[in-house]
Amino acid sequence: MAQVLLPQYLRWLDWEQDATAKVIASLHSVPNENRSHEAYQKALTMFGHTLVARQAWLYRLGITSTPPTTFFPTNVDLTQLETGWAEVFAAYRKLLSSKTDDAEFATVIEYQSSDAGRFKNTFADVLVQLNGHGSYHRGQIAMLVKQLGGTPAITDFIYWARESV
Repeated sequence: MAQVLLPQYLRWLDWEQDATAKVIASLHSVPNENRSHEAYQKALTMFGHTLVARQAWLYRLGITSTPPTTFFPTNVDLTQLETGWAEVFAAYRKLLSSKTDDAEFATVIEYQSSDAGRFKNTFADVLVQLNGHGSYHRGQIAMLVKQLGGTPAITDFIYWARESV
């Protein structure tokens, strides 16, 4: 059977990986004197939250054996986040690359959510959620970076798609 979905999801992962690199660069662009500001730590916590959310789904999907202990990590530093993101993207690339048939994206996953409920969603639903969740928080981080005197990242998909054509 032809694979139509896998190349699309891999492309979206490439975009998200690029967007994440741009967010990291934007956080590095914040002047040193503003990095002790509460808003900078808030941006790091938010960025850590998006990382933890991806790690939580790896756990729910049975890829990792340890669930995250918090969804809003505090006192994180950018170097830790950079390392964590590299590991997470490698895990998702491996997971996606293991799919041999588009039908696998319709696989129903049952999981325990962080707000105490048990739910069922397709694997495709999870991937869409991760992309939307990341986009939402990247926008919030961009606002904080701008307030702190840094250069906010432009991470809209269409900008990336224009660069990659």
